[in-house]
Amino acid sequence: MQSRLIMGVRHYLARVKSLETDARIFLGSEMGYMYGRTVFRTIFNLYLLSLGYSMAFVGTFNALRILAQCAAAIPAGMVGRRIGLRNALITGDLLTACASGLQALAPTGGLILVGACAEGVGTAQRTVNRPAFIAGKSTPEQRNHFFSLRMVLSNAIGMLGSGSGGFLPIMIAVHLGFAPGDPAAYRAVLLLSLLVMAGGALVLFKAGEVRDAGKAPDGRKVGFLDVFREKALHPLLSAESLVAFGGGLYVPILNAYLSEYLGATSGDVGVIFSLRRIVAAGAVLLAPVLAAHMGQVRSMLTLKMGCAPVVAALGLTTNLTLAAVLIPVRRSLISTSTAIRTAFSMEAFSQENRVSGYSVMRTGKSLAQGIATAMGAWLMEAVHPSVPFLLAAAAYTAGALVISAKLSCRRRRSAGRACSR
Repeated sequence: MQSRLIMGVRHYLARVKSLETDARIFLGSEMGYMYGRTVFRTIFNLYLLSLGYSMAFVGTFNALRILAQCAAAIPAGMVGRRIGLRNALITGDLLTACASGLQALAPTGGLILVGACAEGVGTAQRTVNRPAFIAGKSTPEQRNHFFSLRMVLSNAIGMLGSGSGGFLPIMIAVHLGFAPGDPAAYRAVLLLSLLVMAGGALVLFKAGEVRDAGKAPDGRKVGFLDVFREKALHPLLSAESLVAFGGGLYVPILNAYLSEYLGATSGDVGVIFSLRRIVAAGAVLLAPVLAAHMGQVRSMLTLKMGCAPVVAALGLTTNLTLAAVLIPVRRSLISTSTAIRTAFSMEAFSQENRVSGYSVMRTGKSLAQGIATAMGAWLMEAVHPSVPFLLAAAAYTAGALVISAKLSCRRRRSAGRACSR
């Protein structure tokens, strides 16, 4: 058993070392951007609450941000094809940084919501074009490891960002004589995080471009609608939309929930979010191992089914310590599943339809998540704080059942085996 583990680690490290220079530049850029982004997202909902906005406004803000991603997802794929995937990523990151600056400095709620929409457009550029960029900078043998490594590093740097976001406002407030939770302390940290985001985005200029010309290997021009002929699209879209709906009910407002209902301070939120990142970073290392030994479909099914009871328990507890344990567990399951699913979708879609396929998936995912976020904040205030979590557990279970019924069947058919009904 020990020798198998050592061999597995050596194989993983060998794949990582074989990544080309552009892939390493991308990872460096990603880490800088993600650090600034995590600092910002850790405290921005708390900043809104400190300004006197309600939980309903926080929910509206996050819902608009996600729905804007939905509206921009398909155009983002078209932009990536026209200007190149690297340039689309840089453009999206810089737009997100500028929009976040507007949110931090806006004197009115209306301008904050405008910033939310602009941020969603920028984020769509990143989320739609990033998987195809990664696929273009890796071989099929490297791909699972590349996606896994990106998730590992993202969670590790996110741990530092969450910790910084939680404690920097407290340190600044003490140093400058502000009261705890003063909006000015939050605003100072938010603006500093934007500089780091922009710097990380600009590093990517050092990497080579990846072009998706929208042509099949035989030179045939591929239109956007051709992606709907991809057999994997519909089950992936259904499963991911259900899971996104579940996550949208509580994840975008989780820090506000911890503050409002469990009495967490910004420091508590920083510690909890740091812990969830570092635990998830270790868990995602197992993604290639799980995919190799259990298969990608069975791994996704197991991980998503595991999320349901964890999220239900999170919604039912009134103990902050228990919540601090459950949140990293939930993040680990979702992050590992996401790494496997992203690699699976890049392999399942033909090369000429990767960007289009992922843009369609992001559209469905963002739409479901945006609607759920607006519902989640309302349900917490109007019904009961636990209701969004229980509905999320049901959505995760439904998503896992779609994977079991559709994707497992598809894999058996491709292997020439019968598919039981």
